[in-house]
Amino acid sequence: MTNNIPTYLLELKESPWEENTEDYVNHRLVLEYIRSFARNNGIEKLVKYNTRVERVEKQGSKWVLSTSTLVKEGADRGRLEYDTEVSD
Repeated sequence: MTNNIPTYLLELKESPWEENTEDYVNHRLVLEYIRSFARNNGIEKLVKYNTRVERVEKQGSKWVLSTSTLVKEGADRGRLEYDTEVSD
């Protein structure tokens, strides 16, 4: 599986892709790029992997984020866990 958006459009300002990276790369390389950025910027504990944003909406002055996360290990492997977070 490869990305469907060229890597130069996915590039984070603070973290350029390695020189000569192809426009369309394996999804594992995209994941490693994101993980590397999170590690290098001290935000890894804030990132949820294997998670889909189901809905984002503004309610008054707050944002409501609804997600589903795929359980990858253990007895619940393959199950989706749903979560909703509210923030300013």
